[in-house]
Amino acid sequence: VAIPVKVVTIGTDASITDISESVTCRSTDEDVVKVSDRCDYVFVNGKEMKGKVKMMVNFTYGYLSAQLELCVWIPRLPLQIEVSDTELSQIKGWRVPTATTGQR
Repeated sequence: VAIPVKVVTIGTDASITDISESVTCRSTDEDVVKVSDRCDYVFVNGKEMKGKVKMMVNFTYGYLSAQLELCVWIPRLPLQIEVSDTELSQIKGWRVPTATTGQR
């Protein structure tokens, strides 16, 4: 799962400049969330072992810095799912391919 990130500056004249390619970035805990080398998205790849409520990613541009705060949830394992309808039914309009054995 990846979430795109764009870093901008807002000038005194209210101009907005995309500086995404000029920033450096770092996750404060890569066991929770990672950030791409180009700082253009934050992501999880399934190897994370914990979540965190106030997860921070730091962005730096020259002497300026900013933080992106995230909430990362992770399920407790083993995951148990309960459903009221225990019967599997075909999805209307969904064709299921069948394997052919060459016999007719």
